Amino acid sequence: MENSLSNTLLKVSPFAFAHHKIILDDNGKPVDYIFLEVNKAFEEMTGLKAADITGKRICDVIPGFENSDFDWIEFYGNVAITGESTVFEQYSELLGKWYQGQAYSHAKGYFTTIFIDVSAQRKREEELESFFSVNLDLLCIASLDGKLLKMNKQWEILLGYTQEELLGHKFFEFIHPDDIKATLKAVGELRKETEVLNFINRYRCKDGSYRIIEWRSKPKGDLIYAAARDITSRTQMEEHLKASELNIRTFFHSLQHMVLIVSKSGKILQANKTFIAVTGYTEEDIKGMDLVEMHPVERRKEITELIPLVMSKKRDSVNIPIQKKDGSLIPVETRLSLGTWDGIECIFGVIKDMTKEQEALERFERLFRNNPALMALYSYPDGQIMDVNESFLKVLGFTRDDIVGKTLRDLKIYSDEGAMDMMIGELKEKGLIKNRELSIRARNKTLKRGLLTAEIMESQGHKYFLTVMVDITEQHAHHNTLQLLVEMAKSFINLPVEKADSAINNALKTIGKFVGADRSYVFRYNFRNNTFTNTYEWCAKGITPEIDNLQDQSNEHITEWVEAHLKNEAVHIYDVSVLPEGKLKSILEKQQIKSTLIIPMWSGKELIGFVGFDFVRNFHSYSEREKQILNVFAELLVNVQTQIHNRKMLRQAKERAEKANKTKSEFLANMSHEIRTPLNGVIGFTDLLLKTRLNEAQKEYAQNANTSGKALLDIINDILDFSKIEAGKLDLEPMETDIVRLLNETVDIIKYHASDKKLELLLNIPPGIPRMAVLDPLRLKQILTNLLSNAIKFTEDGEVELQVDYKLMEKDHVVYVFHVRDTGIGISKANQNKLFKAFTQADSSTTRRFGGTGLGLTISNLLAQKMGSGITVESKPGKGSTFSFSLETTCRCVADIDKERTEPLPLKKVLIVDDNATNRRLLQENFRYWGVECTESDNGLSALQLLDEQSFDLMIIDYHMPYVDGLAVVGMIRERLGVKPEDMPLILLHSSSDNQYLREKCKELGVRFQMIKPVIADVLHDMIMTIFGKKTIPKTAPRKKEKLLPENVATGENTTILIAEDIPMNMMLIRSYINNILPAADIREATDGIQVLEYVKNENIHLIFMDVQMPRMDGLEATRKIREWEAGNSGKGHIPIIALTAGALKEEQQKALDSGMDAFLAKPLERDKLEKFMKKYVKNFQDPDVHFNYAEFLEALGGDKEMVEKMIAVSSADMKEKLQSIEKAVKEEDQKQIAVLSHYIKGAALTARYKTMAGIAANMELMAKDGIMDSMEEKLSALTREWTNVLHVIDRVM
Repeated sequence: MENSLSNTLLKVSPFAFAHHKIILDDNGKPVDYIFLEVNKAFEEMTGLKAADITGKRICDVIPGFENSDFDWIEFYGNVAITGESTVFEQYSELLGKWYQGQAYSHAKGYFTTIFIDVSAQRKREEELESFFSVNLDLLCIASLDGKLLKMNKQWEILLGYTQEELLGHKFFEFIHPDDIKATLKAVGELRKETEVLNFINRYRCKDGSYRIIEWRSKPKGDLIYAAARDITSRTQMEEHLKASELNIRTFFHSLQHMVLIVSKSGKILQANKTFIAVTGYTEEDIKGMDLVEMHPVERRKEITELIPLVMSKKRDSVNIPIQKKDGSLIPVETRLSLGTWDGIECIFGVIKDMTKEQEALERFERLFRNNPALMALYSYPDGQIMDVNESFLKVLGFTRDDIVGKTLRDLKIYSDEGAMDMMIGELKEKGLIKNRELSIRARNKTLKRGLLTAEIMESQGHKYFLTVMVDITEQHAHHNTLQLLVEMAKSFINLPVEKADSAINNALKTIGKFVGADRSYVFRYNFRNNTFTNTYEWCAKGITPEIDNLQDQSNEHITEWVEAHLKNEAVHIYDVSVLPEGKLKSILEKQQIKSTLIIPMWSGKELIGFVGFDFVRNFHSYSEREKQILNVFAELLVNVQTQIHNRKMLRQAKERAEKANKTKSEFLANMSHEIRTPLNGVIGFTDLLLKTRLNEAQKEYAQNANTSGKALLDIINDILDFSKIEAGKLDLEPMETDIVRLLNETVDIIKYHASDKKLELLLNIPPGIPRMAVLDPLRLKQILTNLLSNAIKFTEDGEVELQVDYKLMEKDHVVYVFHVRDTGIGISKANQNKLFKAFTQADSSTTRRFGGTGLGLTISNLLAQKMGSGITVESKPGKGSTFSFSLETTCRCVADIDKERTEPLPLKKVLIVDDNATNRRLLQENFRYWGVECTESDNGLSALQLLDEQSFDLMIIDYHMPYVDGLAVVGMIRERLGVKPEDMPLILLHSSSDNQYLREKCKELGVRFQMIKPVIADVLHDMIMTIFGKKTIPKTAPRKKEKLLPENVATGENTTILIAEDIPMNMMLIRSYINNILPAADIREATDGIQVLEYVKNENIHLIFMDVQMPRMDGLEATRKIREWEAGNSGKGHIPIIALTAGALKEEQQKALDSGMDAFLAKPLERDKLEKFMKKYVKNFQDPDVHFNYAEFLEALGGDKEMVEKMIAVSSADMKEKLQSIEKAVKEEDQKQIAVLSHYIKGAALTARYKTMAGIAANMELMAKDGIMDSMEEKLSALTREWTNVLHVIDRVM
């Protein structure tokens, strides 16, 4: 065994290996040796082939070998006889090579050589010897104290140093530290003139490594003559060979399996440590022991017969147990092979302990037999059934004799043989199939469903197929049943009445086929008539329908069934023929029924019928599953009938509700029309009245009437809104909206009310908010206005804040959250639940104290809900309230808007003086966003101290502050600190109600810049840029002589407007509005649709305001006829028609648009809305501001209305005089005077903001300077007409 293992390791070794037996003569002298075994390296290094020399003598292999100069036979014989290993390096004359190696003996009379070919190395040495007179590699001469005096070239080659680096140095400098002591001892011997031979020490090379040197030294006088050789490689090889021998033995004894080496006669030669440890024998017990003694007595004959079979290579394995020393047996699997051990042919046995495998096999056997799954074992690869477990036989109904020895194809067990072939092929390819669902056929031809796992397994050198199938037949049937019931239930959900019969018939077909019935059906009981009727039936192919024969049958035919059904019991008859003679048996036999199952149908506590299955072809024993199917079907039928009944009732209720709602809508429409008509006159004429010159009492009375009318209109609008929301007819109209502008406009609406109550109104918009959002601006403004108005109404002191937050959800998606906060009376928890109920307020005292219908908040909440949230409230009595709602929508960042005011402000430090902390915080946030440092103060006195200590670029100061107001502080700044307006600009914040005193005081103190609260960030930014001169003014285009400025300004000339209105008051109001808006327009009046048609056909009408309800022919019919007339007269064009009606419902608006009208204007009419439509539909209409821009002129004069009135009065008198003078100059064709007067009129007009008039005068000036007089009279007429327009506008706005 050991030699076999050595061969295995050395076959790939680079060292030559040869095992020999020594031959002795009669005197015990070595005379020859025999080759027993050599490796491949031996063949390569000697040229001798194993096949040619194994078993032969060396003298026969190499004739004359015994006469070699070196006595190899004696050398190796000494090793074989004494057992002493020897290292050699020797030349073989006969082979012509030098070899270096080791010879050692494992047993007396045998020796082994391990060597390498060193011929090349020896050749180099011989070349050196031709130069040197000694046989060693290294020569040197040194002094006795160790100094190197002379060295040959080999020292440089070996150590890597140059001659210069070596000579003159002591050799002690190069010797390994551990070898210095021994070297000193050797030098001591040399000092005694004693030769030192074979002395070994280590020398350091230049690269730091060490070489092992063997010395021969001889002293002569004071010198040492030495020859040395490098034996590093030889030493390493010797150590390697020693390690290899140790490794072979270690490997042999470290094998996990047991190993025995047995002679041909059956004697045990060697056993490894594993064998000894497992069997309990000692090494002494085993030596010389016969192999048969290791096995049980009854099996020893097999062992005796086995050895010749192994020797003849007919057997290479055996599975006979080994008997341990204590007599117990070990199941084993033994692999056998031939080999040699110390030159003796032997058998090597590698023995695997199969104890664990045997236990596993027993466990498998128990698992196989007792497993509830179907298990089978098949031969590989033919697939014959070798064994099956009891579950396999029980489930499929076979006996063991039926199937053992047969294949699955023989048994036809698979329902799909093609799938079976594919599965077997897949199993052979992959070795494993896991959880494959399939169907197999039992002996009685029924199908079983299962999950199959199959694999190829190996045991004791043989392969098998193993299959395990979990029976899921019941689970599969249960799943299919559930699926059937679910699908059937789904088919009955929200079933339209007209599809009920079809759905029930389909369900009968489905469940009948599922259970394999021949007939499935539904019967209804009529206990009033004591009858039963077949209402639905399904029959399998070839089965005769019976539904027509089973109508209104007497219950007496099925008395037994009726009695059972009244007890809520099912009826199952397996064999109709065994029933007692009677009416029931007769009626069933007529239908050729063999088996039947009947389930009663109950609706609540009422028995209403039954459902059932019939089997006509075969007898059938029903399962609980089939009963369950019929039970569920019966319940579904009852539910369907209930649904149908409920839907009929619901439809009737819906029709009644729709009729009531229609009545309500008609009432509201009529009420709206009747109330809005007189309101139209009240509001319209008081609007006009307020624009005339009135004394204070008259103005107050008119204002009160106007306010009351508008309040009544608001109530009507609220009621209509509430009604529309309640009826689900109010739809949002989302559009892209600038949300910042919307919030500013909302605050503008209510800031005057806040100012009247001396409340601080705050607008909190975070910088960077996405401005463009898709929403309904009208309804959002309606909610915010209502919440802000309520906040102001219920707050006596403090502040009201409108705040918006936002959260970006995605790139173009945002959630805005709006908060309206006040410091008012607050609301208790108990009363908060009443807030959003229609026509209620928190408590009755609130209604008495503050008034209101209670509808506003309800409508706002409903609108907020339509927007996706609803309004929430947080409140504490006496502290105030916060109302909030959110709006999720899409947004868009527009560069021109969002980046409009992000440019840096031209200042670094701002002082904010305001007693309101919230307002200071909002201003600070904006300045922080703009990158400007802020310092704040809550009163004027501390502000003065800050100004005395620091310098600021700008101060923003509130007018209303306790102790010292803002203007008083500004006065102190001017007087005490000497800060002039040009030194530090000031912006004064004040409310809209502040009076003339404030404006005069601002002029006095040099406060040029004022801002009405709440502070709007954009306006503040623009004002600061204006203050510091950063706002650019567009440059005027260069004047070209040949082109005059535009003069054909729109005044409404040649525009004919038709008013169709049957109520004189409304006609007067609309005419007054139009005259006021477009003074030069021609107005036609009609009181019914027939008159309208006459005007349209006979005159060139540009715009029609058409009342919807008029006598003889209403506005809708008139509009349709106008559109028909236009279609037949293509040259007439399209006349814009605006509907006028007191009806405010959306349906009425749609009727107007459907008739062909272009737009809709609800009564009572508002002048601004009327003007908006005129701007849109009158082609030459322009904004009245082009005639006289009152707002711009007022702002230029610092909001001083009295000053505006005075200047306009002066301007009117002056302009009248100048127009008379220029008229005279035109008549006299005095070009110079025309140019002077035109220039004067142009300048005066620009100052007073008469923009169009300034343009006409500028044209006349250019014409006069260029000598163009042909059309000067036309220009004068245009100038005069425009002055008339200016006077109209002045009269309207002042």
